[in-house]
Amino acid sequence: MCKQFYVNIGSKQSVAILKEDMLTEFSEETNEKFVTDTVIKGKITSIAPSLNAVFVDVGDIKTGYLPITDRKFKLNQEVVLQIRKEKIDDKGVCLSEVINIAGDYVVIGKGKGKCGVSSKITDDLERKRLKDLAHQYQEEGYFIVMRTNAYQESEEIIRKDIEKVYQIFYNIEDQTHNSNTGKVLYKVDGIIKKTLNKYFDPKKDSLITNDLELYHEYFYQYPENRNIKLYSLEYDLYDYYNITAQINTIKYKKVWLKSGGYINIDYTEAMTVIDVNSGKNNSSVLSDDTFLNTNLEAAIECARQITLRNIGGIIVIDFIKSEDKTMQKQILSVFNDRMSEDKLITTIGGFTRLGLFEMIRQKSGGTNR
Repeated sequence: MCKQFYVNIGSKQSVAILKEDMLTEFSEETNEKFVTDTVIKGKITSIAPSLNAVFVDVGDIKTGYLPITDRKFKLNQEVVLQIRKEKIDDKGVCLSEVINIAGDYVVIGKGKGKCGVSSKITDDLERKRLKDLAHQYQEEGYFIVMRTNAYQESEEIIRKDIEKVYQIFYNIEDQTHNSNTGKVLYKVDGIIKKTLNKYFDPKKDSLITNDLELYHEYFYQYPENRNIKLYSLEYDLYDYYNITAQINTIKYKKVWLKSGGYINIDYTEAMTVIDVNSGKNNSSVLSDDTFLNTNLEAAIECARQITLRNIGGIIVIDFIKSEDKTMQKQILSVFNDRMSEDKLITTIGGFTRLGLFEMIRQKSGGTNR
């Protein structure tokens, strides 16, 4: 299914992703220093085998932590690490010894890892071709993984991308020796580039932006894509394409459904609870079909709000009269389908004996709320 990308550059930089005119992702630029994939120089401050963790000074108020591996660390040892998870509540950043840098067509890692090909590329001959290229350009101490965008791309274009990513590693190495603790050695492109690199498929997706520089970059990089357009009207881009109202739903506890029902989203210390209500459909003669239709609509909206708001941790959803096993299967099928493209690790437990729907979603950075 093709996606529509809207990049709005104004007082703030943001990107909205829509599928079938429904907002599925929204990201806004932040000035936060400690964001995912940033490469930083740290110093070991304590080693806690009982917690299976090494604590690292990264120049922040909160000490970062690194899971213990086979590598032996020493107190006050200087290390180059990459942020895997941003600060969440009172926890510092989660760090990794393995550094991965993404290009347009490849991801190159430094540390333990193997060359590979994106699982989304299923053609056996193409997988072999790309894996052979990965081994061909692999340098000692590194590994190369071919991204989905590399499918049927020429060796010359992939080679140039590999050289570009290796150069980033060389620049990190050059900075390491003469830098202090907390020095950012590499930071991924802003949220716009990061989102486009991660989600944009130039073969089928569309892109509309009010930024001339970004438009030129993508227009000339992907000349075969006729759906890359420059927005130049004086009205706000999101207002013009009726996206603002969808973005605003992120701010509210109550989200209305087209059927007249609504969902309530409550955040607690331990979990997020979503309650489905029939709302304006409060007649005493409501049928099971009405409950089912409201629940299926709510399942779609719950999945959308979970990704839009970047909700992580334990999530419990209380659907309407959902004790019926047949209804549960239908709700689960719709919800699974909508969450299938979520990039974060998600474990869907399904319905409990009490008829509550439960799941766990990987925490990643701050929540949009």
